[in-house]
Amino acid sequence: MLVSHKHKLVIFTLERTASASIHFALAKYFDVEIDTMLLHIALKHVPAETFDKLIKPFLPDEYYKIAIVREPVSRLASLCTLRKDNLQFSDWWIKYKNDLWTHQTNQLSVNGKLYLDRLFDFNRLDLFCNFLSNIFKEDIKLPILGKSNPDDIRLPIQIIKDINRELHDDIVLYKAIINAGGELIINPYHSTS
Repeated sequence: MLVSHKHKLVIFTLERTASASIHFALAKYFDVEIDTMLLHIALKHVPAETFDKLIKPFLPDEYYKIAIVREPVSRLASLCTLRKDNLQFSDWWIKYKNDLWTHQTNQLSVNGKLYLDRLFDFNRLDLFCNFLSNIFKEDIKLPILGKSNPDDIRLPIQIIKDINRELHDDIVLYKAIINAGGELIINPYHSTS
């Protein structure tokens, strides 16, 4: 997570959505960088509910909140390749499908309601960079770090149905971002400078 007090901007960085690249390239533009481990938990992936309860009360104003969202099955495949338990994707899905971090909408919502102001498609990082370039008045580029190349996944039909049911909200959200051209604006950004 990155926080800019000057621009009243927060970037939520979900796991496997270019978070390493975002922190590496953008930390110098932000006042606060939450990028550490605590008891084997990556704090840079702060969920919206945690932010709302533990961080927002200490901010003087309302901040504009953005994030990158990845196509749900691609993100799951990428998460699976990172885990050290060497499970096949189908077995990995069955083991972890109920964990909060597998669901992007859960991480970006508070009390079941989407908490962010603008969402970007992982496959259109150019839009994310353009948005930030306009804010920081500097050409923003993201390096490619920590990229995984999940193999072409062939799943049993029952697993596909289960994924579609369990990640329904993620799939709907991602389609909305795609239908908006890769950048879903829920609330417009108002410059503070």
